[in-house]
Amino acid sequence: GWAKRFRSANNTTETASGIITKNNQYYISGNVQLSSADADALLMKIDTSGQLIWTYRYDVAGNREFANEVRNTADGNLLMIGYTEGAAQDPDMLLLKADTTGAVTWSKTGSGAGSEYGSSLVENPDQSIVIAGSADSSGNNRNVILIKATNTGNLVWSRQSGGNGLEQVLQNGLDRSADGGFLVQATTIGSFSSGGSKNIYVIKTNNDVECIS
Repeated sequence: GWAKRFRSANNTTETASGIITKNNQYYISGNVQLSSADADALLMKIDTSGQLIWTYRYDVAGNREFANEVRNTADGNLLMIGYTEGAAQDPDMLLLKADTTGAVTWSKTGSGAGSEYGSSLVENPDQSIVIAGSADSSGNNRNVILIKATNTGNLVWSRQSGGNGLEQVLQNGLDRSADGGFLVQATTIGSFSSGGSKNIYVIKTNNDVECIS
């Protein structure tokens, strides 16, 4: 076995958010904090001995970008989900597709009126994409949001679920169930209990996500 530390030459803060295996190499998603006002999503490729092959940073229109998960795609590429926010700290969901050299194929950002955070994603057998995240509908109300997109990142539908408090989907919190539906793992605060306690919140959808139960 081995253990490796990866750091930039300058005094930046780097955090990891996910790791996958592809063709006997590893891809790590994360974030690099350049300053209090500047952050980039991060993708690293390392080999099976832990040697760094490349590091790629993603900056969308000079905003702050954060990656929460990386996944393989059926066509041999990579998908990352997270969020981007501008100077006004107005987060929008960020979905990005890259090839195995780290080059961006396309990226899509949300355009909702409130804050949206992307946490986890699944690629369907037809290569459409389902995303789980969180969306603010008011200053103190945040719901789970499920989004389906085409294989080029265009919106197909969006669904929300939650109470009157705060629901936050966890990283790696989305998975397909055996019946073709989806399971979402989140935490909830103040929606279904008194006193502001934090609880586990699990959502199971049917196979076409027309209803959430």
